Amino acid sequence: MDGEEGWAAHALPAGDPARPFGYLLSSRRCEYVPIMEVLERSVDPLTPREVACQLAAQGVDLPLSVVTLRLRALDDTYLAASGRPDSDIEHYQDLSGARWRYSSTPRGRQVQRLYAQMASEGTIQREIARDGLARICDALDKIDNASLGGEGGMAVLRHDRRPMCNQRPAVL
Repeated sequence: MDGEEGWAAHALPAGDPARPFGYLLSSRRCEYVPIMEVLERSVDPLTPREVACQLAAQGVDLPLSVVTLRLRALDDTYLAASGRPDSDIEHYQDLSGARWRYSSTPRGRQVQRLYAQMASEGTIQREIARDGLARICDALDKIDNASLGGEGGMAVLRHDRRPMCNQRPAVL
């Protein structure tokens, strides 16, 4: 584990759901994020050499030793990636993890996707919870049924009202 990143291992307990976010707060974020992008896109677990090759193809030049260190930190410290040897024999022969295969953990994938969405340019769609959407529809129904003191306002509401509000979504 990189000595500079030891703060995450000591500051955040292993069960803390915020621990996978630690690599985004790291001073080495510019190295961790591209590695996590490669792991997040990969279907199969990758060796450090395969990760380094994919990084080079993207224009990110990180030496294999640095990629190996960052993968170990993502596994040990941040719990955003998981590394495993191909066999138990390799686990004891190759303690450096150079031949281990790494993949993103479910939490690591979620964190990386959230970061990618937040870092992307453009508008981000806002999600409205079903109960919030139901309250909005109820409020529109109350406005529609209330007497606004004149037919003019009611006519505008009836004209502008979306037919979706009368249809309640099925609760799954």
